[in-house]
Amino acid sequence: MGWKNSHLFEFQVGDYKIGYIHPQEAFDDVADAGEVTLDLLLKEGMTLAYLYDFGDYWMHTVEVEKIIPPEEGRIYPVCTDGQLACPAEDSGGIHGFYRHLEIIKDPRHEEYKEVKRWLGRGYDPEKLDLDKVNKELPKFKKYRKRWQ
Repeated sequence: MGWKNSHLFEFQVGDYKIGYIHPQEAFDDVADAGEVTLDLLLKEGMTLAYLYDFGDYWMHTVEVEKIIPPEEGRIYPVCTDGQLACPAEDSGGIHGFYRHLEIIKDPRHEEYKEVKRWLGRGYDPEKLDLDKVNKELPKFKKYRKRWQ
C-alpha cells in the first residue's frame, strides 16, 4: 500500500482478528500479529477485511483469488496487480483523500501547493507502481515490532 504501519490495524477472517496490539490498548478479541501470521488462515476464494488506522478508518475487502507455490529466489510477499496509487498516510480517510484529489486538480486552489508538497513530487493517483510496491513489501518486517 505504501503506508508505514504507523497506525494500528487488523485483519478479520470470519470472527477471527489479527492485529498489532499496543500495550496500553490491548483488545481481548484480537490475536497479536507479532505472534500469529495471516498466511495460516488464507485459502483460495476467501474474502477478508483489512482495517488500517482506526482514526482514518481505511477499510478494505481483500479477495484471495489464487495461492501460488513459492518460486525459488523470489522475494515474498509480492503484489501481482492492483489499481490506483496508495492514498497518503494520515490523509483523513476516504473523504480527506478525495478532498485532496480535488485540490490537486485546481492549481488556483488556496491549498494546492501545500497538498502537492505533502503528497510528494510526481504523485499520480491513477498510477500504481508495482515495482515500487514490491520493493517496499519486504521492508514490512522491520515494522513488525513497532508496537511491542
